[in-house]
Amino acid sequence: MSKPLSDEEKEKVFENIVKSISHIHLPAPGEFTVEMMEEALGGEEISRYKIRHRLNKLTNAGVLGKREISSGGARTNVYFPLRDIPYEDMIEILLES
Repeated sequence: MSKPLSDEEKEKVFENIVKSISHIHLPAPGEFTVEMMEEALGGEEISRYKIRHRLNKLTNAGVLGKREISSGGARTNVYFPLRDIPYEDMIEILLES
């Protein structure tokens, strides 16, 4: 038989549930979408297709993870690092030919 949760443990579980629900529609901290990466690359001449293709390569290589969120009735992929890689290095990788 398991022992009952303390008030602190109950509060932590509740906080985790609230965070999980709020991240159904929005990227969590440290996550990004293709659109967010497109904005970060700003003036660089790289198409959305190339960004998506390169993000998929990083996902297949195990550098990034990917999940879906529902935003405005549409599904959007959200990417997050699986390895400790600086954001600037990720942008550099995406800009490589």
